[in-house]
Amino acid sequence: ETYRTVLEWKLDRKLSTVRQFGFDEAELALRQDMAAMKVVWYNSFVKDWWCFMRNTHPVLATCLSHRLHMVSKRKRFFVYYMLVALHMTFSVLSAEVQTCLADFACDVSDTTNVQRWCCTVDAFGLLALYRHTGVWGLSGVFAISTILFGQIWFVIAACGCCQHKPPKQRHRWELCAVITLSAFGLLAFVLMVYDAYYIAKFDLLPQTARSFAIMKAISFLGAFLFQSGIFLYIWSAQTRDASQCADKFHLTYDDP
Repeated sequence: ETYRTVLEWKLDRKLSTVRQFGFDEAELALRQDMAAMKVVWYNSFVKDWWCFMRNTHPVLATCLSHRLHMVSKRKRFFVYYMLVALHMTFSVLSAEVQTCLADFACDVSDTTNVQRWCCTVDAFGLLALYRHTGVWGLSGVFAISTILFGQIWFVIAACGCCQHKPPKQRHRWELCAVITLSAFGLLAFVLMVYDAYYIAKFDLLPQTARSFAIMKAISFLGAFLFQSGIFLYIWSAQTRDASQCADKFHLTYDDP
């Protein structure tokens, strides 16, 4: 309501309260500002950082994001489910690396090893990485990969580039984003089922659980650092050039 009041004062007219595909004029204006990566809401570094973090961090945003953010809580939980599936797959790979011998050389004539993923982890250089960096280094690489995948999925879910389009066109693009995420979700489900089967078959639960915990801790903190770096860059740019913000966003922190 505050956003609506200030925007009506700035435009010197009443905003439409008619909802088109879920949002009225003021709500859509707020979503468009968020989609355009507005981060200076209070002109206070700490307040703006927290506002950005609670809407973008994969874990925090599932519960604390703004109700009008482009990525709804339902979509966030769905993306988080896919991240858990990806974490699970990477944890199985990490466990498999740890159970393979340090001097392992893949022999396709050995049917025991062919049935496992030892040949795969060796081919991708994961055994060599584990020898040099240990479980923390290996988990760190997997955690970074998960953060990058998460960013891609959240960009798809947000559909930020279509927020300024006409309502019907915007709705179609958002539907395309849902279909794309659903395809990824189906793949994630298949991975989770196969991972569970693989863990049970080769008794990898202890190693997988340990790798999963380490990976989640690294990715949680890594997302904090990654998002904070993005915020610092954008916040610095927007506070330096207020005139550009006035042209880009519906409201700025200078508006009363």
